[in-house]
Amino acid sequence: MGGKHKKKLREEKSKVKLKKSEKTKFLPKGKNVTDVSFKIKPIVLPEQLRQKQQDVPLSKKHLDVKDLVQRMRHYNENVRHSACEETADMIKYFHEDIVNNHLAVVIKTVTTLIQDKIAKVRQSAVKVVDKLLEHCTHGKVEPFFDFLSVNLRCAMTNINKTIQEDSLMLLDALLKHVPNLIAKNPEKILSDFFTLISKLRNDSQIGRTLTVNLGSQLTSVKWRLKVLSRLYRILKAIIEDKGIKSYNNSTIYEENDNIVLYKDAFSEKLNLCDVSFFENNITEESETSKSFILNKHIVTLIPLLYETWVEVIPSNGFKTENTILNEESSAMLACVMKILYLLWEYTRLNHDNNNINMNSVFLSNEGKKFLTHLVGNFPYSQGEKMKMKEKNKTKSILNLLDGNEDPKCVEQNLLICYIYSVLHIKKNHKDPKILQIMSYVTRCLLSNNSFINSHNIKFLILILKSILVENTKNWQKQNVEVETILENTITFYNNSRLGENSKMEVFSILIDVSDNELLKSLPKYDAWVCDTVNSFLEKEISARKINLLFTLIKRDNSVFKESFSKKITLILENIPFIKITDNPDENLVKKEIIKIIYYLPLNRENLKDISNFLDKFNDGEISNYLRLTLNLKGIVL
Repeated sequence: MGGKHKKKLREEKSKVKLKKSEKTKFLPKGKNVTDVSFKIKPIVLPEQLRQKQQDVPLSKKHLDVKDLVQRMRHYNENVRHSACEETADMIKYFHEDIVNNHLAVVIKTVTTLIQDKIAKVRQSAVKVVDKLLEHCTHGKVEPFFDFLSVNLRCAMTNINKTIQEDSLMLLDALLKHVPNLIAKNPEKILSDFFTLISKLRNDSQIGRTLTVNLGSQLTSVKWRLKVLSRLYRILKAIIEDKGIKSYNNSTIYEENDNIVLYKDAFSEKLNLCDVSFFENNITEESETSKSFILNKHIVTLIPLLYETWVEVIPSNGFKTENTILNEESSAMLACVMKILYLLWEYTRLNHDNNNINMNSVFLSNEGKKFLTHLVGNFPYSQGEKMKMKEKNKTKSILNLLDGNEDPKCVEQNLLICYIYSVLHIKKNHKDPKILQIMSYVTRCLLSNNSFINSHNIKFLILILKSILVENTKNWQKQNVEVETILENTITFYNNSRLGENSKMEVFSILIDVSDNELLKSLPKYDAWVCDTVNSFLEKEISARKINLLFTLIKRDNSVFKESFSKKITLILENIPFIKITDNPDENLVKKEIIKIIYYLPLNRENLKDISNFLDKFNDGEISNYLRLTLNLKGIVL
């Protein structure tokens, strides 16, 4: 007992005891109130205390660009999203200041957010890039294009499928505002772009095979449609850039009053030549290597498109007049055919390039299979009406393709007709598919405007030009009745309710037939040529139409001359009152009508009619020009 007691005493002594102060005052009863007041040392942030300059643009939350850029790097997703939204809003009102003073830091910071894990941050980041590019010149964006393309490629190859899908939004912004920069450097994007829907067959070959879109809310077909629609826009930008370059390569010398008949341009070329010849050689070599890489990608496209198309086309359970497609299949057909046509244009523009030609692209084994498969199920049309939701999705893709929603798929069918016929029309043996194509073309011409519209007439014109102007003999060898096609084209032109520009394209083809020895003597064509003179008797006429009609005179078309001579009085009387639709200088265009008289064999009756016209309209620019024209023929009135 004694030991335990001592132990307890030691434990009590070891406890901490509070010292009692003499000053300690116990609260009286009823006033047991705790004093909660305390003192703190203020925390001062100098950055927050500094005053904003009055001329510095601020956001709605009174943050400047530097503050917003810092917030874009914040760990919290809501802060990053808010910073992007405020920056996009600021660009609307202060774009000049931001572009001139903060472009580098903003574009480098916001572009990295395209790989952010949070979807709303990625979308708001692309919104900022889109607003920036909208207010930037190409020259200001070009120094940062490598940075943009690197982040775009990283997003395309990201393991996260949602980041891959959102990478297309950044690509859309670049294609919308700086397509020329993509066209100059397509090899930087295409290799990773194709990985969105395909993979290499093996590392040693360039061939690709389709991949399945697993782990995504989109089906494989819809995802491929999204990707291929962007591929169409990339190819379109490349072709437009090449077209501009080929146009700029031809030098035109212009002066105000004098035309230089000869100009030695060697001195100009020497003055413009760079000092470093080695640098020029390196540039040319790099351009050649770029072209080679791009051509490799182009060659792999046909097998990829073929594989894509085979997966969506319905199986032919029973034979019908048309192959009926659902909404996804019809959208894929539009996408594939648009890309095929651009590949055709690209190959045609690069016909002198050893790395790519029609044989390597369209007449390869895969190319032949693809075209044969397309024509084998031709023509195509859409089935039942789509659900509104699916219809809107398909419509958005068609808008990216610059196309329209046509249940008859006329544009795609005409593209198949054109590409297949041009590639196979020069064969020595007869191809039964050519007659199938001609049957569809005839159906379009005689459809009374139910098939052809302003969107698809471009491709009908390409086919008609091939038949009636460029390859008439080859079409005849395939047992095609080109005379019937010409007659149907005239009927189509006379009955067409298309716009003036579309009708003029058909009119131009019919005028060119006057130089075709096989067709220009047909009675129906002569009747049409004779009727064209009535254009000069209408209330208005376009300058382009006058120039085309003048072509008939240059080609010494006797039918046109005779018809013009018979109606010369009515034509002259109508010249002062006729309205020229597409040229503000009406007198200059009207003089072109007077020029036709110079080439006519005038008889006494014609001269009498001209003399009466000059007496009636004695004073005027047109009458003076008519006298001058007659003087050149040796006729004085």
